[in-house]
Amino acid sequence: DDKGCACFGFKPNQMVVSYLFWAFRSNFLALFLSAAVWFFSLTVFFALIIYGIGIRKPHCINLDGMDFDAKGGAQFMDAYELSWTTFSTVGYGLVHPATSHTTEDARDCFMITVICTLESFIGILIASFWSAIFLSKVTRISSFAQVTFSSPILIRYGRGVGDAAEEDEDMEASHSESSLESRSPKRNPAMKPKINRSELSRIPCPVLEFRILNRLHAQKSGEIIDASLSIAASVDQCQIPSKHDGQARKRRGHGKRKGSKIVLGNIKDILEEDLPDQADWTAALGKVHMMITSDNRRRRQLSLSQRSMDRDLSDFDQSMETHNLADRKVFTKITVESQEHPFFKRVWVGRHRLDHESPLLRPEARNLVRLNNGYWPRILNSADAVRASVKFDQILVSLSGTSNVDSNSVYAQNIYSYVDLCVGYKFVNILYRDRRGALQLDESLLNDVVEQDGGGGEDLIDRDVPNLSTH
Repeated sequence: DDKGCACFGFKPNQMVVSYLFWAFRSNFLALFLSAAVWFFSLTVFFALIIYGIGIRKPHCINLDGMDFDAKGGAQFMDAYELSWTTFSTVGYGLVHPATSHTTEDARDCFMITVICTLESFIGILIASFWSAIFLSKVTRISSFAQVTFSSPILIRYGRGVGDAAEEDEDMEASHSESSLESRSPKRNPAMKPKINRSELSRIPCPVLEFRILNRLHAQKSGEIIDASLSIAASVDQCQIPSKHDGQARKRRGHGKRKGSKIVLGNIKDILEEDLPDQADWTAALGKVHMMITSDNRRRRQLSLSQRSMDRDLSDFDQSMETHNLADRKVFTKITVESQEHPFFKRVWVGRHRLDHESPLLRPEARNLVRLNNGYWPRILNSADAVRASVKFDQILVSLSGTSNVDSNSVYAQNIYSYVDLCVGYKFVNILYRDRRGALQLDESLLNDVVEQDGGGGEDLIDRDVPNLSTH
């Protein structure tokens, strides 16, 4: 506490608090050595005081029925023996303070009694202090979930998503215009020009994913019960989806929404009046072109700055800091598929869809996805375009649940940075069956990735992603 007393420039309260925080952060070996230093320092300190009293008043310290200076030459060792037995409260042996049964004037030995009492009291406090620290560290360690997060965080896009493919344009054209006209009203001359239906696409939105491995998967009762994921991302404030975008998803599958709202269903089923306005579509495409160009230019500048060791980077760093200061960073919740796991035993894959509600997408990309009926636009269907569409500083993943071993609450967390992102790759399968047919898990493949189905993975040669291996 900064308001605590200050003794000769020292703040005892702040020193104790700082030491406590250090003790909780340090490992057990450093903690043991620190406790040993405290023990020996305090026992030697009190041994010096006892030695001084014993020299002045030898009759106040009894050595197996003799005075303190009876043997000579080993008084300090005797004083230290009395000190550590008093400090540790293990009980007196051959060396002990004088009493009325061992000396005629017990009142003259009042000082040695006070010193031994004070040392015993401090010893009890120190023992309780260190016991509390060790118990807290053990409790804290037991509350850590024995899991490992994957080092990379991947994005699969286009054909790599696997749950849908872009609809063939010929298939759309095969539907007769008469059938469309029968379902579409007469066009109002005052209606704003609409885009051509062929400009829309049905490419599924990319999927961002990571995976978590349970290190106790091969042990009995190593499962985590009622596990849940809580994910937050640090993004620019302008990337937070508006309430207007949030209301669109709630009404999915419940008919069409006119104007700039999302219309669900196949492209061929969209009425002409529900198609995006040509002006809005052209403006959105222009912003996306500028976004991709700006991101490519920034990445080239960053690459040149990193490779040129003799170049002065102060101007570049200063411009980047100015850019970061201009954008206010906020934390926002990220939703994933299967956010809860009732019985987490082996591996858990967290997936977040980068759609029109994802705060990880830049506003330009999210707006174009919304205009494209919630599907991924063709112009963004490449590794560079996907990377340019995504922007975040950090993604914080927290896992919590109940250990099946001792029924205590456990938790774990991991922070992903933008440099951990790999576009166009998928994780290698780490599950296999042994000779007996039992399902096993290869932990060494946790961070291994391969290019997604259909190709399109970005170049990882120049990337500095830790613990990432490709097949």
